[in-house]
Amino acid sequence: MIKFIQLILLVILWATSTMGQAALILYSGDGSLEEQGWFIYGQIPFADSRLPPLPTAISALLAKKIAPLAEGVGTATLNTNLGKKNSGYAGYANYQYSISTESISLTTKPAQILSSGSFNLVNPDFPSLDQTTGFEVAFNVAILSESSQANRAGFSVIVIGQDGKGIELGFKREKKSDRIFAQTEKFTEAEDTHEMILDLSKPTDYVLKVQEGKYVLLMNDTEVLSGKLRVYQFNPAKSSPALPFNPYKTPNFLFFGDDTDKGQAQFTLGTIAIAGAFTQVPQLGLAHAVNAQGEPVDVSTTFAGGTLISGELVPQVRSTLNRADKATIVGEITVAPEHVGQLAQIILYATHNPSCEANEDKVFYMLDTVGNIIEWNQNLEELVTFRDNVVLQPTQFVKLYEDQLPASGCIDVYFGYLLANGVIVVNENQINMTVKES
Repeated sequence: MIKFIQLILLVILWATSTMGQAALILYSGDGSLEEQGWFIYGQIPFADSRLPPLPTAISALLAKKIAPLAEGVGTATLNTNLGKKNSGYAGYANYQYSISTESISLTTKPAQILSSGSFNLVNPDFPSLDQTTGFEVAFNVAILSESSQANRAGFSVIVIGQDGKGIELGFKREKKSDRIFAQTEKFTEAEDTHEMILDLSKPTDYVLKVQEGKYVLLMNDTEVLSGKLRVYQFNPAKSSPALPFNPYKTPNFLFFGDDTDKGQAQFTLGTIAIAGAFTQVPQLGLAHAVNAQGEPVDVSTTFAGGTLISGELVPQVRSTLNRADKATIVGEITVAPEHVGQLAQIILYATHNPSCEANEDKVFYMLDTVGNIIEWNQNLEELVTFRDNVVLQPTQFVKLYEDQLPASGCIDVYFGYLLANGVIVVNENQINMTVKES
């Protein structure tokens, strides 16, 4: 019931927001953060259970460079004490660091193994955080315990926008009054809440508003902190312990947790969401749905979708663009209540008419999970999935495409979801594009 009330308060809070745009729920406040598809747990030093399977001899080499897994991994309540006080980094991010085993041999040094990975979005549908147009990050957190040295905090929130500008906020538990402070570009304390009496141990709703080079932090709908965005001067190789990636140079990056070896905390996260990052796209209307036998099914699902050309939204469903233009095609599905929470596959297909003449046959194409464009014979049994194993949310956002279009002509885009029982739900009115050579 508490989690449900938090979610309702979040909706009410955004109903009065000046952003006036859709909210994307990244974590509902219930269950595992990782299972909801936007965040993953990470820690440095690495935990053995979080590394890929390695030969015993190589695992032995890594033994001194790995740490026990933090307590409560995957759940809302996390204790970042990694076996000894104030050791390492631990928390939830929307990027994951994956170590490749392809080039690892018995002669590979431990440091090379740990630095051989890649840093990628957990969910490729995560939107761009554009501070020019503005966005908001809402979260609920209770800091149950925390200890840290000067200029550090056991719990921090990091938000880095599309352009590399962002803000890191530290949350400290102290004797007289708890504090929240912003980190400077070189990681010293800047603006803080020292004039306010705060108790961070209680579940509290926060909204971090970011726009036009500035941030404002609201606490229970009251402004408590504000200042300018930063471009952080961080060298991951010189941090302690060293990082194999630079989060502060990572666009559209979010982090909730302990990002210093000079602090530790136990905290409980509630609802996490963003608003304003997805553009309000044109409505496409009701869905077209069929069951596994190809028979029509009545559903209340509705669709919206559209095209951005070089970052600017085309306000109508049909757009005209040049092949040289960078097109971003986005979709929004308002999922039927009976389908919310079900495991589904997101599907994406399109038709192409090179001449745009009405009497010319259209060729069908589909996109797979890595973005390959594959010709499709319209046989539903051969339709590949675009996103695997998605737990459907009430509003499902999908980044359908982001690049130059592969051909000129008329392109119509369809998207939707396939349920485990074989029901396919797609947009009845498609996203239309007329693509010119120049």
